[in-house]
Amino acid sequence: MIAEADNYDDIVAQVARNPPRGLAQSKKGMTYRFGVEGYKKRIPWDRQKQAISRFKDLDCGEAVGNLDAEEVDFNFLIVEDHVQPASGVPIYLLRQVAASNRSALDQFNLKKRAYLWTTSMDAEMTFVMANQGLVRPGSIVLDPFVGTGSILVPIAVFGGFAMGTDIDGRVVRGNGKPMHHNARKNHPCYSATPTSPY
Repeated sequence: MIAEADNYDDIVAQVARNPPRGLAQSKKGMTYRFGVEGYKKRIPWDRQKQAISRFKDLDCGEAVGNLDAEEVDFNFLIVEDHVQPASGVPIYLLRQVAASNRSALDQFNLKKRAYLWTTSMDAEMTFVMANQGLVRPGSIVLDPFVGTGSILVPIAVFGGFAMGTDIDGRVVRGNGKPMHHNARKNHPCYSATPTSPY
């Protein structure tokens, strides 16, 4: 966290007194970008632009970084905390070090699968597990309780080689009639091709 205040004037004053690393180094050719988010409230685009524009006039030595750049060296985030708006809205200026990819969760949502079983794991949990397992390109992962292959999906997305087995053949082979309703049916949902038969 870089600065905290109840209004934008105080935040800007704090940053002017003690510019964060990205702003202070903008004179050396480094770029930065500001984003605005609200906690417990969506901030309209006009208000976001207004908040960002308050930082455009900061004198941080020489040239100020490109606020609209796609690829930047530093990302700064302005967060408005609307939990108790009656007592004022705290504003935080943060340096963003990472961001989640929520679009992946929608892309791999269970509702988009052709075949599910009672033990099919939610996409968010499987991505968390693959992330905690430090799966990266070249990783080899064996899931001994593969079921419908939920954990294999994020492993493949992260670039790993995914394999699985299961003691219960019904889960893997499929159920009902016709019998082609099985885990293999999930591969086209993700534009994937299995490398070996089930």
